[in-house]
Amino acid sequence: MQDGIASGHYGCPMQTISQEEAIEVMPIEGGERTRFWRDPRFMGMECLTATFITHEFAPHAHETFSIGAIEAGSQISKIKGERSEAGPGFFYLINPDEIHDGHPGGSGYRYRMVYPSADLLVNIIEDVTGRAFKGTPSFSRRVLQDPDLALSFHQAHRTLEVAGGTLEAEERMFGVLAAMFERTAVRSSPRSRRASSPPCIGRGTI
Repeated sequence: MQDGIASGHYGCPMQTISQEEAIEVMPIEGGERTRFWRDPRFMGMECLTATFITHEFAPHAHETFSIGAIEAGSQISKIKGERSEAGPGFFYLINPDEIHDGHPGGSGYRYRMVYPSADLLVNIIEDVTGRAFKGTPSFSRRVLQDPDLALSFHQAHRTLEVAGGTLEAEERMFGVLAAMFERTAVRSSPRSRRASSPPCIGRGTI
C-alpha cells in the first residue's frame, strides 16, 4: 500500500494501511506463509513472521514504523527510491509514510517484523534516556547491518510468538528496541496531525 503521491498505480488515492488490513488481501502461494498477531503489552503493536518465495510487494506505506530483520535468504527493496538488498544480519528501519516495495532475491526469504507506533517508541526512548522526548522519532538509516542485534531481535520475536504473555517475552523485545535506539541515530521532527480517510487496499506489504 502506498500513499497519494503514486495513486495512479491502483486507480484510487492511496492511503497508508495497517499490516493486519494488508494481510487480509495479500495473495499467498505455494510454500509461502505468514503469521500475524498484535501484542497488547506494546500498545497493540503488530507482529509478523513470513516466508516468501515469489511474492512481490507493490509500493506501499504504513502509519507505523516498520522494523524487521531477515532470517534466511534475501529481499530486494526500494525505500524512498533507494534500492538495497538485505540478507541475514540486516535490519529494515522504515519510518511512517515512507513508500517502499520488495521482492525476493534468489530463492526467497524468511523474515520477522514489528510495527510499533510513534508513541510506543517515544516511551522506549524516554525510558532509555531518562529524558522527555519532544517531537516524533525517525530513523536516519533505512537498512542497517548489525548481526548481533539482528540475532537478539529474532530471539525476542520468537519469544513473543511462542511464549505469549510472559514477562520474559516482554523484557526481551523491550530490550532489543531499546538497544536499537542506543546504537542507531534517531532524530526528532515536530509532530503532525494526520488527515483521516478510508484506506484503499493494495496487494502487498513489507
